[in-house]
Amino acid sequence: MPQPDSQIPSYVSQAVSSPRRTAGDRARDEGRKPASVLAFFGVKPGDRVAELNTGRGYFTALLSEIVGDDGVVYGITTAGSVKRWKGNPLDDRIAKHGLTNIKTSVANTMDSPNFPLDLDAVFMIMTYHDAVWSGADRAKINTAAFEALRPGGLFGIIDHHARKGLGTEDCEKNHRIEPRIVIEEVSAAGFQFSGESDVLNNPDDPLDIPVHSKEIRDHTHRFCLKFTKPV
Repeated sequence: MPQPDSQIPSYVSQAVSSPRRTAGDRARDEGRKPASVLAFFGVKPGDRVAELNTGRGYFTALLSEIVGDDGVVYGITTAGSVKRWKGNPLDDRIAKHGLTNIKTSVANTMDSPNFPLDLDAVFMIMTYHDAVWSGADRAKINTAAFEALRPGGLFGIIDHHARKGLGTEDCEKNHRIEPRIVIEEVSAAGFQFSGESDVLNNPDDPLDIPVHSKEIRDHTHRFCLKFTKPV
């Protein structure tokens, strides 16, 4: 369930209500519940964070608002995505809305992200399943995140639930994965599994349709997992 307003840090509330956010992003907030999600992950002003597979920048822009002028967000897009979009939409967002604390880069592949070092957090938002069907080396991704984080740093992952027992079998057809697979694979890289939020749970999701279907988009049954690099 979404957290009560009293449990949402003021800097998170201010980030969600920022006038620099687009109307399109605000329209998606009801299904994505950004205040509760960001409060769960615990990103703070001044943090150095990275997001792999930034897409059009919905989550990246929120991170930018939270970390502020004393922090930095490294937005990493893959070369395949840039080719498909005929450019990097995150660069357009930065230029249009003045999000100067976002630094973009393009990775040749998802499993060669070239994260900066000494990060406070790394995120993969609804794209871990893409690493499966695209054939990326998930062990390399998870190890890269581990090595980039400072001790105590966070690896945050959100993705769409698959039906129990399917594991990775539904990653390409319906873009869904079982959370147990993510927990097993990320833990194998040395992370400690440190929490899960049910804020994006939806028991009405039938789990057998594509996540981009009109009737379920932004309202899929999603899991939010938090992993920590040991101190």
